[in-house]
Amino acid sequence: MDIYNKLLESKIKKENIYVNEDMSKHTSFKTGGKADYFIKVYSIEEIKNILKISKENNIPFLVLGNGTNVLVKDEGYKGIIIQIKMEEIHIDGTQVIVDSGTKNATLSRRLLENSLTGFEFASGIPGTIGGAIKMNAGAYGSEMKDIVLEVTYLDYDGNVHKISNDDCKFQYRSSIFSQKNAIILQAKLNFRLRKKRRNRKKSKRIINTTKRKTTT
Repeated sequence: MDIYNKLLESKIKKENIYVNEDMSKHTSFKTGGKADYFIKVYSIEEIKNILKISKENNIPFLVLGNGTNVLVKDEGYKGIIIQIKMEEIHIDGTQVIVDSGTKNATLSRRLLENSLTGFEFASGIPGTIGGAIKMNAGAYGSEMKDIVLEVTYLDYDGNVHKISNDDCKFQYRSSIFSQKNAIILQAKLNFRLRKKRRNRKKSKRIINTTKRKTTT
């Protein structure tokens, strides 16, 4: 059985499997060659199934978030590229559980709607929560390590783990996930309450400043 049929057999929907896919369609630089398989995943089980197929058939894989600041070689990628599309957000008071595929801008809007502050620094940073945690993204004197309580991840053998902020080993623009064979699934973040109007003005100011910097 070929890899495509094995993917279908593992309950991944046909419309989420792209064969010989041009990666310029999925990266912010709009360049790069083709991937043998490009798969959008919406659940942990789908990721586990792909990892199993990859391991059993000795096929390399890469994990992609929003494709921001990612370069794919012109000769493409001989393997499977997994794009995380899990994007649920659960708000409980000042604590938020967010899936790794959630865009930073999407989370920022939800926080504004719920009068929560502490994420303004990331409002203008492109990409997803998973990528932001992996690189400990930051700006304006704040970074992800300031708001992360715990991170849930999947190792390459398909086991789920949950670790605390300290265990993430955050440093300047890096974390344990920068070297670890792991796929970030979800994070619990901690914020503060603030008056909605003041919070919204601060977030908009940061976004506008970021836009000016990227156009100069």
